[in-house]
Amino acid sequence: MKIETEILLEGNSIVLIPLEMKYKDSLFEALKSPEVWKYTWREVKTIDDFEPIFMAAIQNKEEGKQIPFIIKDKVCGKVIGTTRIGDIDLVNRSVEIGWTWLSPSFWRTGGKY
Repeated sequence: MKIETEILLEGNSIVLIPLEMKYKDSLFEALKSPEVWKYTWREVKTIDDFEPIFMAAIQNKEEGKQIPFIIKDKVCGKVIGTTRIGDIDLVNRSVEIGWTWLSPSFWRTGGKY
């Protein structure tokens, strides 16, 4: 069974859009703050540091292993982060939601900034 990776999920203040190559630069801009990576083992200071993370998401999407999204704020229209549906287990009908990073300027805002 092929996993559908081109789904759009929309709420009142954000929309999750399937990750594509065209979002690499805007996603890096949203996530380039050291605060985003502070409690991870990753060190992301440049677009070159970010590229392997981004490309892994694209590859996992192409292989049907994960469904990665950009997170876009509906009010300002900016890409503000990313999240993924992963560890997809069709037999047991389960998934994990994670790999989520959000621009610090949107932390604790609830859409109010």
